[in-house]
Amino acid sequence: MTFVIKHRCLKWLTFLGDASYSFYMLHLLILRYMVWNGNSKRICHTYPCMATMLAFAATVFLSGICYEYFEKPMRAKIRSI
Repeated sequence: MTFVIKHRCLKWLTFLGDASYSFYMLHLLILRYMVWNGNSKRICHTYPCMATMLAFAATVFLSGICYEYFEKPMRAKIRSI
């Protein structure tokens, strides 16, 4: 692997590691929504692999947003106190 590919991969994995608490907090909410919602429930039972990938992608996306726009600003405010 070249240095650029390694650096991009490490940067992405570092971001996922930083956003892991948001991932932990959101994954169950997303899974419950998918199982309890009528349309999503049908998708979960008909296409379980697709539903799993969709839930994972939604969780990664939302946890990244929560990390960037909630966790980081709150962490900065707490450190400034």
